[in-house]
Amino acid sequence: MFQLHRKRFSVRRNTSKRWRAAHSKEPGATEKDWDPTLVIKATNMTEEMQRQALEVSHAALTANNVENKVASQIKAQFDEMHGEL
Repeated sequence: MFQLHRKRFSVRRNTSKRWRAAHSKEPGATEKDWDPTLVIKATNMTEEMQRQALEVSHAALTANNVENKVASQIKAQFDEMHGEL
């Protein structure tokens, strides 16, 4: 029982307030409001890798609602495509 509570707390703790607000079902927030805009600010990746990063990130953001799961999915897919660095 303790493990179950610990897991729930851990998931909640790792979710930021902005993330919860964007995915909440509150009257002010709708699914239409949640359209992630992805911006690459600085990189040393090739154009092809940047395109792949945008595609993988968009898919992860739309499929998951917890930040840690999004990050894990992006890392797993990049490791699969380009090997672990």
